[in-house]
Amino acid sequence: MPTPKGQTVAEWLEENRENYDDRKKYILGCIRELGVTEKCVRNKVARYWPSDYRRPPAKNKRTGMTRGQFAAQYDCNTKIRDAIQRGIQQLMRSENPEDDMILKDTEFRAELCGNVAAMGWRQIAGEQEFLKYQFRSRQDIFWTTPRTKKWALENVSNAREL
Repeated sequence: MPTPKGQTVAEWLEENRENYDDRKKYILGCIRELGVTEKCVRNKVARYWPSDYRRPPAKNKRTGMTRGQFAAQYDCNTKIRDAIQRGIQQLMRSENPEDDMILKDTEFRAELCGNVAAMGWRQIAGEQEFLKYQFRSRQDIFWTTPRTKKWALENVSNAREL
């Protein structure tokens, strides 16, 4: 049935399909241009634009996890390593050497590493990559920046490498 503009809904839908990238806008464009009801357009639109036409593929919902995610969640050593790295980042924030923090091992673990588990701590903390942030004074182990560690080893009589 021709509309007041002399064009049927089917003709308009067929003619204007390529001008739209959104189904709702396509339907509203037909209603607006032809002055017809939504029901009239919806009865015909499925032939020209099925409801699944040009929809982006559904995102796959991942229920699993990567190796790194698994280790971070379930491996105690990975949790400790990650916590130490976060703690070191906080130690390294100061630009002025006078402002560098020096923390006892237990304070570093509790305050900067989120009180990560003590079991296995010393084994991981003793790995080569973390030794440059630690030194010993008497029986205590301290964490600090490499520049402050160097200062402590040169200027504090009881300071020693681990």
